[in-house]
Amino acid sequence: MIDKVKHTPKRFDEYIRDIQALVEEYCGRMKIEDIRKISQKEYNAVLMYVGMTLFPKVYKTDGTGKSSAPLDDVMFLRQMADYYIFLANSHNKIVNVTGYSYILNINSSVLFSWGRKEEDNYNYINNSSKGRADLTRVRFEIVKDLIQANEQNHADDLASGKTNPVGTIAVLNRRFGWSDERERAVIEDHPDKIGLANLPQIEQKAKNTTYSG
Repeated sequence: MIDKVKHTPKRFDEYIRDIQALVEEYCGRMKIEDIRKISQKEYNAVLMYVGMTLFPKVYKTDGTGKSSAPLDDVMFLRQMADYYIFLANSHNKIVNVTGYSYILNINSSVLFSWGRKEEDNYNYINNSSKGRADLTRVRFEIVKDLIQANEQNHADDLASGKTNPVGTIAVLNRRFGWSDERERAVIEDHPDKIGLANLPQIEQKAKNTTYSG
């Protein structure tokens, strides 16, 4: 069991050991035999358990809480983002901004504010101290990396043929602006997975599919 009240800075390998122990602890409690086979929703619960235990919120008298994660530590944020991407991929799960917010025990809106449009960050960086500018830049780059990893996960799913291609193409179209030609190129590289004959019907269904994820 991880000490829930220890908030002192650690070496990152200590965080990794704690995360691995908490994942195993949660899986044991919930009788999860293979984390790679659970749903994305269940995986979110695993990440939430890790974040709430490792970085419990410190609450004020007005009821507002702040994560005890070292959110101003540039190296910590970068290493944690890289490790989260590795962890999600090794568990066969989709990387996303929300998942990273769960493991830090913060609201996802905070992360999306870090990823605000680049010109806003440029203006802010130029009018900040070097330390603050570095933090802002790294936070922005982390969100950008998470979004790129999310796109790659969906592209991999499309290529693998293991998920519904209609839903996957809808995501790639609406969220990442993929063209029919780009999707066709992926599928043509893996014709045995989906089948080129089905592509026109798949593309049409994707255009009529509403995706809110």
